[in-house]
Amino acid sequence: MKNNGLHFSKNKLAALCACALSLNSYAETVEDDVEQHNNDIESISVVGHKLTELSAGNNGGALGNKTLLETPFSVDVISLEDMEIRQVNTLDSLFSREASVSVDGSAYSTFGSTIRVRGLPLDYTNSFKINGMSINNFSGELPYEAFEQVTLLKGASGFMYGMAAPGGVVNYVTKKAKDDQLIVDFGLRSDSVFSGHIDASTRIGEHGEYGVRVNLVKEEGDTYLENGTIDRETASLAFDAQLTDSLY
Repeated sequence: MKNNGLHFSKNKLAALCACALSLNSYAETVEDDVEQHNNDIESISVVGHKLTELSAGNNGGALGNKTLLETPFSVDVISLEDMEIRQVNTLDSLFSREASVSVDGSAYSTFGSTIRVRGLPLDYTNSFKINGMSINNFSGELPYEAFEQVTLLKGASGFMYGMAAPGGVVNYVTKKAKDDQLIVDFGLRSDSVFSGHIDASTRIGEHGEYGVRVNLVKEEGDTYLENGTIDRETASLAFDAQLTDSLY
């Protein structure tokens, strides 16, 4: 037989055809085995939580209320979900996942904690805000159960807030009133430190114009330090009213 200049005997041609049929049969067998194997594998679902959304609001001082995506600064937003998942109760645990922040001191020592951002200490009187308003925060520690968001703006921010340390600015956003809600949790840590927290919220009025939210915290016990004890009581009250459609 002659084909394109190549010569094959009848025996060789039969052998080639048999080999092709064998390879095709093997391919079909492998395909069936793979399909059967895939059917035998149990499906696994992976659920992830976005702890920081680019659309999250940020009080940017002179820039106004911007989203993270619109803020021309390096910003880290710690959400309420994040704080609850990590059970934040100290300044050190609040910024535990932020590599640029170092915390000096300890919540359980006689000295209050201080923050350094990129190695630069923050100003006690100008670097800390609550809802965008300056506070004097000499101790460093605050009742984190009362906040729904903490924003760290890193870098020089003097033109945004006036006087400010070059390290950055920390803004604490208080919890706002929601529809009927009651959350009660208790905890025990550090050998014998007992804690309890009540978070209650409601809205009243014909159309829910008025809202109230209360957070109560009690923490007491012996710390890991020798002869160290802690006795912390926190109470916060948030009230808001929507007087008209355009005035909140």
